[in-house]
Amino acid sequence: MSMTSKIAAYIMNPPYNGSDRANKPWVRIVVDTIGNAAPGAEFLFIVPTHWRTHPGKKYKPVLDCLRTQLEYFEEHYVDAALFGIGEQVSWWIARKKQTSSDCTEIEKYIFWDKDNKKKIYRMEVYDGHPYFLIWKKAYQIVFESKQFKTYKSRGISKTFRMLNGKDPALVSKTKTKSHIHKLYNTTKSDGIWYTNKTLKDYAEPKVIVDTSGKYYRPHNKHPNGRLIIVYDNGNASAGKNTAQFLQKDLQGLTMDHFHWYITHPLMRFLMQEKPSNHSRAAFIKELYQIPKIPQEINNTQKLYQFLKIPDSVKKGVDAYYNEKGENIQAWTTLAMWEKRKS
Repeated sequence: MSMTSKIAAYIMNPPYNGSDRANKPWVRIVVDTIGNAAPGAEFLFIVPTHWRTHPGKKYKPVLDCLRTQLEYFEEHYVDAALFGIGEQVSWWIARKKQTSSDCTEIEKYIFWDKDNKKKIYRMEVYDGHPYFLIWKKAYQIVFESKQFKTYKSRGISKTFRMLNGKDPALVSKTKTKSHIHKLYNTTKSDGIWYTNKTLKDYAEPKVIVDTSGKYYRPHNKHPNGRLIIVYDNGNASAGKNTAQFLQKDLQGLTMDHFHWYITHPLMRFLMQEKPSNHSRAAFIKELYQIPKIPQEINNTQKLYQFLKIPDSVKKGVDAYYNEKGENIQAWTTLAMWEKRKS
């Protein structure tokens, strides 16, 4: 398309994935189309909603383009069932500026929701998670700090269900006379499984961290407008979403002590309840750097102090679980937690 294009209107559903699914041509196509269109050209785009709910830099070119290249923009909700897809999409109506000398920028725009009610959104990239800012602050403190020593970890080749599929009855969800070796699935507070024999190359106790189980989906709301937290039943991607911690890495901690720590509401808030829009690849990379804790960290107050989490963030995490109706007091002390589990 040349810069002298005289096309007056565009109707587009630009491809999101490339032919190998690794490339994402959508951003470049949107930006190039608007940038090369004639002054005053009009647009109807059917697009994913990721452009305004992704906190990373990926969609910044789209944001910059819409703010600076257009004189008019509005977005409309689209029911995914209309196209028979699971992806959340919307459609845009837009018009390019009439003159290149127009330096005004779009700061706010109209969004028509599923009930065809008008809302005013700011033209900025944001994450829809109601506790995203608290989560991000806690994440930065815990995972981006350079002062903490970290566990050595490595990916595993099979999930528990894969193990049972290959060797029936190898793994049990309950302890039996034959299933005596503990396996930990730490996305759940009661996530202990048992195996009836030591696994090849995995003779020592271990912890499995599976981050694929639960995360937030934006734009889901109750009739009263309150956001709904939706939990996804994703399967772990072997070697990518999992990390193994050997007993020797614990340096004196009991496995129960480590299990208390890794399932503590603060840690689950970071690892399990994370906003789905946070860059997953970067998150998984950071997950392998979970900080070690000394043996004396055996209650919630000491944990927050050790991780240098301020009271404002702690209050936000507590509020998150209170809204879910979860009793997080069970983790107040290690002794209380162990008594509840016994």
